Order: sequence, then structure tokens, then C-alpha cells
Amino acid sequence: MIKFQRKDKIKKTLFFVLAIIAGVVLGLTSHIYMLKLTNPILAKLSEGHPFPNPENYSFGIVFWAYVTAIEQMTILAAIYYLTADLLKVKNKLLKIIILSVILLEIKGDLFRMTIMNTVVAHFAGVNNPLMFGVASQLNQWIASILLVTALVFICPTKKYNISNNINSNGS
Repeated sequence: MIKFQRKDKIKKTLFFVLAIIAGVVLGLTSHIYMLKLTNPILAKLSEGHPFPNPENYSFGIVFWAYVTAIEQMTILAAIYYLTADLLKVKNKLLKIIILSVILLEIKGDLFRMTIMNTVVAHFAGVNNPLMFGVASQLNQWIASILLVTALVFICPTKKYNISNNINSNGS
């Protein structure tokens, strides 16, 4: 068992909390901002059906969105802390791409929701259903990439001492 000095534990804890805060702020702020950009496109593509405008969200809605995002980000940061060292990818950009794809697919936002939004738009008679499907998921993609970026650059990781202890007979 590795024992950390008190300073190291405090430093890791601070960076863990900072990663959570940065992920929440980057992820949710970009999500809201992207909704402002994509909702007019979605409304036009869906031939005038209104989409809620984030500028009309009350303080309470935005406040609770950030508060509840902390729980999700804490879980993601804990998973990243425990598993990042096991992903033997050193290039941070590649690590961001891999982890973003995993996160998006786990949430169903990479392919499933894009396909479903496209299919629903097609059967609803939207002129460009593929554009509708992509535009409706763009905010999720950007938010996930930004929160994973916060994790990769800020969150500490648990270091494992993994050695190949297999002898010649395979045991």
C-alpha cells in the first residue's frame, strides 16, 4: 500500500475537487450555450415548432442544473481517478477523444440519440432530418468533450504498480 504524505493527499484532493468544478462549469455552460445556437436551427428544421430558449430559463433552473451536475461529475472524476492509469495512452488529445467517445456512448449520446432524433425527424416530415439529428446532439458532444478535457488536464489519477508476474508455466 502506498502511503502519501499529508501534502500530497491535500494536493490530490484539491485537484480532484477542481476537476469536478471545472468539468461542471465547462460541460454545463457549453451545453446551455450550444442550445442557444442550435435551438433556432432545430426550430427552422422542424418547420417552426418551438424549442425552449435557455435565455428564458429562470435562475432556479440554471442553479439546480449546476447543483445536480456536480453529482454526475463527481462520479466521472472518481472513475477517471481509479482507471485513467490503466489506459495506456500518453497523448492527452487521444485520451480526450477515447474517453469522450466512451462517455458519449455510455450516455447514448454518440450514436443512439443522434439516430433516434434523425429517425423521428424523418417521420415527422422535417426537411433535413440528418441535420436535425446532428444539431440536436451537438450540445451533448461539445459538453462531454469539454468536461473530459477538464478531467484529463486537472484530475489526479491513481497510480498502479502493475508488473508481469507470470512465470514460465503461465501461473
